[in-house]
Amino acid sequence: MENRLKPETTQVIETLRYANIRPVMVTGMFLFHWCDCFQCDFS
Repeated sequence: MENRLKPETTQVIETLRYANIRPVMVTGMFLFHWCDCFQCDFS
């Protein structure tokens, strides 16, 4: 089972981050590896 990112997802996340809105995505490892616009903070 795969739940792929929509084409506009990366740009929307970048826009949210630019507006100082912290995007939160609850997902499995498949999307975690494919969405390269995230800055991971596991603290």
